[in-house]
Amino acid sequence: MKKSEKLVLFYNSCTSKGYTDMTDETQALKAKVIANDLGLPINNIDKLFISSKEAYEQEQKRLHEEEEQRQEKIKKLKVDGEKLFTIKRDLKVDGGPNVDVFRRPDGSIYCIEEGSEEKIERLRIDKTNSVFVNTKYHPSQTVYTGATVGGIHMGGFHTTEAYTTQTTTSTGNGTVFGTYGSKSIQIASVILTADTAEAFARDPYIIKYFSPGWTKIGCKAAGNKAMLDAAIATNQMSAWSSYFDSRCIPMSQCKEVVRFFNRILKNDCPPTDRERLAEAEELIKNDSVDDLEKALKILYTIEDYRERGGDEDAVRAHIRKLEVETRKRLDVRIQHEKEQEILKKEAERPKKIAKTIICIIASIAIIAAILFIVFYLVPNNNYKNAQVLFNNGEYTKSADAFFKLDGFKDSEVMVKESNYQYAVSLLEKEEYENAKKIFEELGDYKDSEKFISYMDLTVDRMKNSNPYIGPLYNELSELSGFLDVDEILDRECFKQFKTMIGTWNVVGESYHKYKLTIDENGEFTIKDGDKTHYSGYLTLTKDGETIYFYGKQFSFKPEYLFKTKSVDSEKLTMSFLDNSHTYTYVKIK
Repeated sequence: MKKSEKLVLFYNSCTSKGYTDMTDETQALKAKVIANDLGLPINNIDKLFISSKEAYEQEQKRLHEEEEQRQEKIKKLKVDGEKLFTIKRDLKVDGGPNVDVFRRPDGSIYCIEEGSEEKIERLRIDKTNSVFVNTKYHPSQTVYTGATVGGIHMGGFHTTEAYTTQTTTSTGNGTVFGTYGSKSIQIASVILTADTAEAFARDPYIIKYFSPGWTKIGCKAAGNKAMLDAAIATNQMSAWSSYFDSRCIPMSQCKEVVRFFNRILKNDCPPTDRERLAEAEELIKNDSVDDLEKALKILYTIEDYRERGGDEDAVRAHIRKLEVETRKRLDVRIQHEKEQEILKKEAERPKKIAKTIICIIASIAIIAAILFIVFYLVPNNNYKNAQVLFNNGEYTKSADAFFKLDGFKDSEVMVKESNYQYAVSLLEKEEYENAKKIFEELGDYKDSEKFISYMDLTVDRMKNSNPYIGPLYNELSELSGFLDVDEILDRECFKQFKTMIGTWNVVGESYHKYKLTIDENGEFTIKDGDKTHYSGYLTLTKDGETIYFYGKQFSFKPEYLFKTKSVDSEKLTMSFLDNSHTYTYVKIK
């Protein structure tokens, strides 16, 4: 028993015995006995009594509402409804009376079987698939079974029982059935009342399948008599299923039938011809092209105006007259609207031209802005970044950044300048080979060629070999004023070379009368009379301190012959390389 039921029983028991004052110890004690017997808590009996009273009042309220609902239902069932249609049974499937279907003013549906007055509430109409039943007979068989155990074979024959199997396949057809109350009915056909037929005269289902004046809707086919004869003769399930399927209609039509009757049950009927005519007349009053076109469309659909009990011919004549008048008004309105449209276009043409010009100007401005950003702002910002790299001495990075600018401003020049400055920095770091390679790539840019000549003279020739001093001095003189060339030319060795240029006679030699001649290219000859003893070129040691006489004696192989010891404007002292003999010359011119 629920707690609420116990509380109601407790309250009824207490009030029936007069235990209503829980402040009275005697009444409270007796109430506790009742509560204890019902399994209710007794430690707070006064609150329990209040709770039981509330439960009792709620229960009384519920019973009162149920009674009101029951009386309302009884009252409702007494109300008669409007008859909608009569369902004819399929007597070949199920026996029983036909069913009349009614709808009350509140929309509820009830059915009354033929020959009865009982109202059976609700009706549901639905469809079911038709299936073909294929029955296969399996006759009895004599089968031998046996087994060998421990070398002993045992077995025997037995006969199986015959049996049948069935398979079902959907045929694509179906039937329509109705369910009312706890009963079901196979629907063979439905006969509509005159009011229902008139209300649904314009329903799409009716227009598709029936002609005007109909009242009966078939939900079953006639059936194939040959199939019926075969079913009766063989009495096989497959034959009977074939016959019953021949009495079905396509499932697509079943669906449409079900939808149609559900619309009838819900009173979801299309507007009547009278309502459609009133709608068309109201649209005509609006006098707009859209409304006139809608009105004409409606008038065309009700040219065969139907109204039970009305003067249909007169109304149809009125409709045809309205069609003619509406068509004329529509033509006038269309012509007027076309003229207004032309006037509007002509009035708006200057505005459109101005708007077009504005759009073109705006588009040009936008394109210009985009071009400005793409071809100036962005490259200019990248140019500044490259300039920062250049100013910070990051020449390789700046060269790459300027190269990517693809000719923006003087970026092509700055690429060369970055490489130029990088080559200079390599020269300062004495990375001569890499510096020379870059200067060669730069060609005639700035002093690139001078840098190449400078490195050829000061590095390749002065530091890496014993160069001929004459050509070296002359070529360095051409670079005078470049880098530290003047400092190099001011070295003692070059001062001595300049002093040595001229003609000198040996002194202190009794046997040989040598005459030494040195020209501006550093080429020398030492003759004794007309006979040349030595000839060659003056060379400079790698340390740039000593001048050597490099050549050959008579026709021997060239070699280092002498080295200078001291030179001034009047006297030249030189010796063999091993200092074994010293010669002194005085300048004669």
